[in-house]
Amino acid sequence: MTMLLPSFPLPASGEPARSRPPTVETAGAGIPPWDIEAEDKSNALAAAHAAATALEELLRFAREGALSGAFAFTDETVAQLADALRLAIVIEQPRRADAGDQAGAECLGQLAHAIFVFTEDWSR
Repeated sequence: MTMLLPSFPLPASGEPARSRPPTVETAGAGIPPWDIEAEDKSNALAAAHAAATALEELLRFAREGALSGAFAFTDETVAQLADALRLAIVIEQPRRADAGDQAGAECLGQLAHAIFVFTEDWSR
């Protein structure tokens, strides 16, 4: 199952460009849908924040050990890492496809699908 993102022309010039629906992180942020660079930068910041938050918990575990008798981390740690990876894929996959690396884009699509399934199951 390939999860490539669609391409649409730029509204102003008609030049072809990658475009995709805004992510949760960029929706309502005033980023025009054709400004992929700004959206990717916003997604990169959101990914870095999620990864940094998870990193803090991983370092806490390395110093102090398990959070409780049953779990090593807070419930959010794995989900934050998955979200950071999902956002990295949103940035990288279209670039792979644009560069002609269909195999790489396909692999990222499969990983994105697995993350989607994980998050759906994890949130139950």
